[in-house]
Amino acid sequence: MLLSISHHKITEHIIRPSSASQASPTMSSEADDYGSNTKSLHFLLVPLMAQGHMIPMVDLARLLASRGTLVTFATTPVNLARIRTVVDGAAASALPIRFVELHFPTMDAGLPDGCENADLIPSADLLLPFMNALSLLRRPLEAHLQDPDLTQWPKPTCLISDNLQHWTADVARNLDIPRLIFHGPSCFFLLCDLLINRHRVELEVAMEATSSGSFMLPGLPHPIRINKHEVTSVMRTDPGWSKYMESVRVAEESADGVLVNSFVELEPLYFERYQEVTGKLVWTVGPLSLYKEELDAKAARGRVSSIDSKLLFKWLDKQKVGSVVLVSFGSVVRNTTAQLMELGYGLEASGQPFVWVVKEVEERQVLGVEEWMTKFEKRVEGRGMVIRGWAPQTLILGHVAVGGFVTHCGWNSTLEAIAAGVVMATWPHFYDQFINEQLIVDVLKIGVAVGVEEPKLFGIGDENEVAVKVTRGEVEKVLERLMGGGDEGDERREIAKELKEKARMAMEEGGSSWKGLQDAINYIPEHIIFLSSASLASPTMSTEADDCGSNTKSLHFLLVPMMAQGHMIPMVDLAKLLAARGTLVTFATTPVNLARIQTTIDGAAASALPIRFVELHFPTMEAGLPDGCENADLIPSADLFVRFMNALSLLRRPLEAYLQDRDLTQWPKPACLISDNLQHWTADVARTLDIPRLIFHGPSCFFLLCDLLINRHRVELEVALEATSSRSFMLPGLLHPIRINKHEVTSLMGSDPGWSKYIESVRVAEESADGVLINSFVELEPWYFERYQEVTGKPVWPVGPLSLYKEELNAKAVRGRVSSIDSKLIFQWLDKQKVGLVVLVNFGSIVRNTIAQLMELGYGLEASGRPFIWVVKEVEERQVLGVGEWMKKFEKRLEGRGMVIRGWVPQTLMLGHVAVGGFVTHCGWNSTLEAIAAGVVMATWPHLYDQFLNEQLVVDVLKIGVAVGIEEPKLHDIWDDNEMVVKVKRGEVEKVLERLMGGGEEGDERRERAKDLKEKARMAMDEGGSSWKGLQDAINYVLESRQK
Repeated sequence: MLLSISHHKITEHIIRPSSASQASPTMSSEADDYGSNTKSLHFLLVPLMAQGHMIPMVDLARLLASRGTLVTFATTPVNLARIRTVVDGAAASALPIRFVELHFPTMDAGLPDGCENADLIPSADLLLPFMNALSLLRRPLEAHLQDPDLTQWPKPTCLISDNLQHWTADVARNLDIPRLIFHGPSCFFLLCDLLINRHRVELEVAMEATSSGSFMLPGLPHPIRINKHEVTSVMRTDPGWSKYMESVRVAEESADGVLVNSFVELEPLYFERYQEVTGKLVWTVGPLSLYKEELDAKAARGRVSSIDSKLLFKWLDKQKVGSVVLVSFGSVVRNTTAQLMELGYGLEASGQPFVWVVKEVEERQVLGVEEWMTKFEKRVEGRGMVIRGWAPQTLILGHVAVGGFVTHCGWNSTLEAIAAGVVMATWPHFYDQFINEQLIVDVLKIGVAVGVEEPKLFGIGDENEVAVKVTRGEVEKVLERLMGGGDEGDERREIAKELKEKARMAMEEGGSSWKGLQDAINYIPEHIIFLSSASLASPTMSTEADDCGSNTKSLHFLLVPMMAQGHMIPMVDLAKLLAARGTLVTFATTPVNLARIQTTIDGAAASALPIRFVELHFPTMEAGLPDGCENADLIPSADLFVRFMNALSLLRRPLEAYLQDRDLTQWPKPACLISDNLQHWTADVARTLDIPRLIFHGPSCFFLLCDLLINRHRVELEVALEATSSRSFMLPGLLHPIRINKHEVTSLMGSDPGWSKYIESVRVAEESADGVLINSFVELEPWYFERYQEVTGKPVWPVGPLSLYKEELNAKAVRGRVSSIDSKLIFQWLDKQKVGLVVLVNFGSIVRNTIAQLMELGYGLEASGRPFIWVVKEVEERQVLGVGEWMKKFEKRLEGRGMVIRGWVPQTLMLGHVAVGGFVTHCGWNSTLEAIAAGVVMATWPHLYDQFLNEQLVVDVLKIGVAVGIEEPKLHDIWDDNEMVVKVKRGEVEKVLERLMGGGEEGDERRERAKDLKEKARMAMDEGGSSWKGLQDAINYVLESRQK
């Protein structure tokens, strides 16, 4: 798929001249704050008719309107009546929302009259007919859109629908506008659900082969167990449901992006992984329940309360802080009559004050139950309150008296509890609720499970059942654990309190969800208009591009990076640099990797840089790889590494198919192919196109020369190794005395026959390349640059440090992928530290330490007394028992002096902050060069491949680092999570930091040399500098080649 030409016809619908005859609706003052650029945007919202889906979409409508956009909210009469207070409130606030009533032909669909919401379905067998009937809303919606009386508002520019309203895909297609889908559940559930569906056949086979009722779901950061019912559920196996869900999936595939009612800080790994697996834009916009509005409106959120809210809150005001338990099972779930009574007895026996929301009594009118409930209320009068019907749950949870919540784990209820900082007792009933329970209990650790294992679809129509799944004793016990629970309970409440604060910050201006919604809004006018107007015509050049002359404007570079972050990031920078020089650039990679650089794609579009980003299908299943395994950091085990590398050549077919697409003739044929040296198959592509091919090398000339010499003289070196007892010896032919270890001869990724065959293909392809681009600069390694060029006999052009490409700070913050933490928080903390005192500790995207080593490093950092930022990926990924708790205690002890970040960080920006004076690094070349460009000294802790040789460059040649003392490599410690090996002890960490950050005269000399190299790096990239000239020479070489 070609990303840059989607929705190419929408421009005319978005850009329109202002007209006095088209009266724009009155905007609220809140909406006015966001400027006039959004006022012509018109969002059409189509929710699902179910309270759990309707309520957050109503909140979304108001949020969009408060940002200055027009909103049309289309649903049925019954549902509009339920949100009448919201409709009136929007009118009173002058929010530009239009509520449209759509006739729902229930009788045509075989449904009872007025059955317009899921909670009105009288029996389980009518659920599927109800869902199938949703598509009958299409005709009235399209009739509304064609009404000539609606011309005062512009045509919709974007359709946002609940993902289950699949028929809206056709409506958006007919309107020729983008469609975003709104997902009610969490990214955690969405990812689990997606993986279950993708691997259902394998999972069913695994179920048949085991007597266990549950098993591990692969491909997740945490050990998540799924039960048989989650694979064989009626929604996955019933033919009618399968057909409906297939329509949902097809429509989801065609959507332009996804809005999720969650926030990044709640589930960072799952947000990122879901985005990677889907390959789509995903924006978190929640918790939507935190939308700021008057208390009266909150009380009627969803529908009017069945009780006077004032009476309810008077009662709550009399209770002790955190002592009350709220018991509510949402709008659809119903318990059997016997279970209802058993729950009541459990609440009574618990001794806890409670608010119990009950819907079953009035609905069922079962003989004797009303009398039982009346007696129950009398017995617990003063201690318990029973609400029959609808309750203002968000407000109740937000009251200081409420400390616990017995919930069905519907996502709205779960997220409302999280936003209120309330711990939960989980009592799931069906669908996403069992998986949400695991998020609450096992991942977030803010809840206790009641113990329900088997689902019951809705539970409606079962009033005569006497089944009891949870006994009164179990209710009593779980409430004791939830509201008490000793140290464990205190920890749960502390975590819940922290998440409440994070939720609040996410929704405030500048927070992750605030930005998520703004990014979604900006996507419509900025991203799509650029794609429609710039990508198919001969592209508009930025002013920076224009400065480089017109002779390059017909040059077209095709870039094929390696799918590994350390290779991908500099090649993205290279693409931007080439485009800034006035050339056309096509950047081709897979969906997961494009999703990771979506901010770069958006930035290139906004800057009118002539870059076309092309999506290549990577057939992972065909290659024997897990689904979505499209980057080296996603490889789950060492034995799949060579398989992944061999699979790279499967990209050739989709790339060649793209190049033969006749619709691309507006751009000239590529004049040059630039590929990562490991993408050896591109040699054949360039040969077929009859164009020059340059290879891009991530590492330094120093490493490349050492590697080349080792491979050329490997036989002699192996003989020398056999003849000596020494573990290392001098590598001949170099300027400096460089010692290599045995592993560097027998490895450089090992002597495995499969790997050797692959590397041989790389070398053959490298021999046929026309030239080499290096992410380095001449002044850093002049002798090695010159010697490498001599030995290869090829033109070699230095073009780095590519991390110094000039761009906005916001873009730098997401270089490679989106940060796992709000960058502002990092830099606010750094701004408080003294100049040059902070140590950054980060081991890149692939390296993982053992858990034992992780903890030992932590103790060393603590003992050092130094302020630090420590980037940790192991804790969330591995979930080893006790480690999460250890990390929390560690963070608490070091609060103020140290910052721990879990996941991806804006390393380039952090190294460039004046407070950062040292860097503990794995010596990956990107990290090494970024530290050099920032003038920061390094403590070297290599793990694999080029990192040991890079260490010698840093320590022995450049003399800007100190070695931690690692001698033996470990290929991808990420796969050894059960090891308890410690290579570097806490005392050694403490000593190396003392040398690095102090070190007397020797330390001062290191810092002076680092400062000098920083200045040389800057000059190399400035106009006229060695790397600036290197890139221009490479461009000129292609121009000259074409003229021959």
